[in-house]
Amino acid sequence: MKTAIINGRIITPLEEIESGTVLIDNGKITAVVRGRPRTGRDFKVIDAGGKIACPGFIDLHLQGGGGSDVIEGTPEAICRVARTHARYGTTLFLATTIARLKGGRACHLKAIAEMTGKETGGARIAGIHLEGPFISPVKKGMIRGDYIAKPDITELGKIIKLCNGTLKMMTVAPELKGSLPLIKRLRAEGIIPSLGHTDTSYEEAIAGIKAGISHATHFCNAMTGLHHRLPGAVGACFDTDVSVQLIADMVHVHPAVVRLILKVKGLDRVALITDAVLPLDMPDGVYDGYRQKITVKNGVVRGVGGVLAGSTLTLDRAVRNINALGVPLADAIKMATFIPARILGIGNRKGILKKGADADILIIDRKVSVSMVMVGGKIAWKT
Repeated sequence: MKTAIINGRIITPLEEIESGTVLIDNGKITAVVRGRPRTGRDFKVIDAGGKIACPGFIDLHLQGGGGSDVIEGTPEAICRVARTHARYGTTLFLATTIARLKGGRACHLKAIAEMTGKETGGARIAGIHLEGPFISPVKKGMIRGDYIAKPDITELGKIIKLCNGTLKMMTVAPELKGSLPLIKRLRAEGIIPSLGHTDTSYEEAIAGIKAGISHATHFCNAMTGLHHRLPGAVGACFDTDVSVQLIADMVHVHPAVVRLILKVKGLDRVALITDAVLPLDMPDGVYDGYRQKITVKNGVVRGVGGVLAGSTLTLDRAVRNINALGVPLADAIKMATFIPARILGIGNRKGILKKGADADILIIDRKVSVSMVMVGGKIAWKT
């Protein structure tokens, strides 16, 4: 069916059109124009009512929500997560999880791989993001020790094979012995090596970046911080052009530091993420997450010892928070759409409204309240 979204303030987000129309056919955008062109009777017309039409949000780091986690490895759980996040504007995400071949703790990877790209009734999966297993036990956060391994090219090869072409990103600690050849292998396979869960020095981080690291996982969290004589992982990211993930709930990173990150890295190097876990959209309480107990109080998720254990953040709220810091709304939207799409290498068809791009489209108001979500040209959710 052909569709026309009319009477919308369009944020592509590389361009703003005060009043325009988005034409859609067979799940693709066929035109983005100013004003309202003539459309035939074969068009379904959606009136945005002066609200904003923008690309669907893309989350590079999403584990769960709505009472489920992708680690459960069932279509039902994965679809529940996807539908939950779609209500808040996410149309595409990396299913982020942990895995270990030893002990059979990687079966869920096959299930996620099989669901990648398929209809879920909500957001679609772009691929898998693995946090580990080649990470530092010192900076493991809430990742259990039995999901951590020393860098092993053979095990990496088996993981890649199990994911069947859907492994898009892997978080690694560059200071571990044997990590540099592993980082080079990831890069050769077209998989993004991401700096994270690391106790690295500045020098070790730079070596990892030279080996192929181009991204940083939940920046400033679970990594060595910035000291004026020990720059650490944060300093290495500031000193290079790697892109970074930012959990903009203002809990994981203080607002003053968020502003610093945006100034130093620039808006084009920062992708907003949620790192959302199972209790998202659920009441405060105690839950079984990361295959261990986590507690949610006032929406903040913590594990044993009070360590932060993911979030209950949604990307609409992340965009709203960034906008509240003084970042123009179009730029804040760009950080949740075009920037993550570009990091994944799919910026020509995702995270943008233009002819030929996939029709993943939101209608939101100026306060980033979502009223319609379209995935692949089909309405996935609306108020």
